[in-house]
Amino acid sequence: MRVKQEKFKNILLKEAKLKSKPKPKPSKKDFLKSEYADELFRTYKKLGGIMDEFPSRFRGWDVELKNVVIELDDERHFNRYRIITLGSEIYKKLDFFPMEKYLKLCKEYESICLRAATWSEKWTSYPSVDQYGEAGPEGELEGNGAPRWKQRAFYDLIRDTTQLMTDYKVIRIPIWDKIEDAIVDDIITGKRKDLIPNLIEYVKSLI
Repeated sequence: MRVKQEKFKNILLKEAKLKSKPKPKPSKKDFLKSEYADELFRTYKKLGGIMDEFPSRFRGWDVELKNVVIELDDERHFNRYRIITLGSEIYKKLDFFPMEKYLKLCKEYESICLRAATWSEKWTSYPSVDQYGEAGPEGELEGNGAPRWKQRAFYDLIRDTTQLMTDYKVIRIPIWDKIEDAIVDDIITGKRKDLIPNLIEYVKSLI
């Protein structure tokens, strides 16, 4: 499930020799007591959340460095549910976030997300059903839609909010970003290994 993220991490830590430094995550209590709690809950409900509190326990970061964490956003991160979370007022506090680009990618590549994540645990899972209710038919985004997609979109918002509560920045790199005459995905998957140095320089320019 996370093959691309692991390859990306290896490029940065082994080939670029960037130094890893684990970052603490805010606790559930930290999120609930923060000034962002009401807005997070509002957005959670807008996604169709059914719990009395918004979920906040997300897995670790893709890459953790000295002053930043980096998230590689693969094809599963770009869809209508992510557009909902991008509409949160929280992003007005993140003036460096590439909002226009992300909104465009969510609209342009939702069909790719459908091809990549319309079955089994990619569409729904027990934890995501607990958070968002039962799934709709696989591949149908109208109605109940995909609980797992909603869960991922909300956790992306939670991760982005984290930097407002800590001393490190969250940088997102979509697999669709252009590197010379290729995209990040081509480099990570080995189709354009010749551009690994270019990818490394691109990442360094962001951190």
